[in-house]
Amino acid sequence: MQKSDEQHVVGCKASVPGCIPREQSSAELCQTVSAVSSDGDNAHAPEEHQWRYLFAGDLDVPVSVYPHEMQVYSPRVRTAQQALRTVAAPIADPQFIAWQSFGTYEGPRASRPRIFNATSPLVIAPPEPQHVDPAVAMGGTTGFALYAIAPVLDNGWILMGEPNKYVSVAFRRFSRLVTSAATGMQVSVSGAAGERVEVMVTHQTVLDVVTVTCVIASEHNSAQLLCAAPGDCQCR
Repeated sequence: MQKSDEQHVVGCKASVPGCIPREQSSAELCQTVSAVSSDGDNAHAPEEHQWRYLFAGDLDVPVSVYPHEMQVYSPRVRTAQQALRTVAAPIADPQFIAWQSFGTYEGPRASRPRIFNATSPLVIAPPEPQHVDPAVAMGGTTGFALYAIAPVLDNGWILMGEPNKYVSVAFRRFSRLVTSAATGMQVSVSGAAGERVEVMVTHQTVLDVVTVTCVIASEHNSAQLLCAAPGDCQCR
């Protein structure tokens, strides 16, 4: 996430869009969002699906984050700044998975996803002192972590998106996300002709991450990712 007056503050304040304040803590908890539609129009998605990205930094004590603290934003967003300023009604009982995609708190990138809902918060703890990078410690911080938070779709499928990307599910990369009980999940993957795009997916029944490589076709500059059953995904 870019440092700005709105997104980078010491001890997040409730009045700052995108920030999740914590009393008696210097923790920085800031979020942004991306959306993918079911009809291909990510600018005006009537049935949008939303991914959240939570930055946690300078933790001095463990913190727990709940879904109700991460509001659902309007589908009509094209930039992070628009998303942070446009707030819609929250989902009644949202179901997600969360995983650390970058950072220094929990070891390797793309850590195992965990269930994230009203009864299972995302618990983020500062690293043990011996695990803090000396260069980071000299700056007076405890490091940072970036968590990706993906929705559990209505049939249990979860599109985790591209590994090693700050925004794992970008609207310019993914569109036309549809699900059904009979066919599973299908999503369009866009890119340059011949480009190889790695996509992570999982299912809530197993939470085993599968990485599928999609080769972008020259005809439409896109490929179709199809997942019929847990462990059975292919790109064409």
